[in-house]
Amino acid sequence: MAIEQSRLAGGGDVCISRGINPLIDWYWKFYLRKHGMESLESHTSYFDNPGDARNKCAPGVIVVSEIASCDQIAATRARTPEKITEPGGSPSFCVF
Repeated sequence: MAIEQSRLAGGGDVCISRGINPLIDWYWKFYLRKHGMESLESHTSYFDNPGDARNKCAPGVIVVSEIASCDQIAATRARTPEKITEPGGSPSFCVF
């Protein structure tokens, strides 16, 4: 989802929560390679908590967060997040 949004935005920056998974940077690099978007790695930053997101994720940057922090981060973003669900239907993370 974030890769496609960045592609549509002409290579927009992405800011990802480390709370999604302890190995999120590894997974992110894997999916960037899978989708032929390795150049996006240099436009990616990571944050550790909602307060950190305010400092590290500039306005207009695509933000990806675990579902537990969505509401706290939404209070500081201009747009409503899209909640991404697992195949079983439960929400797992959100993208701003």
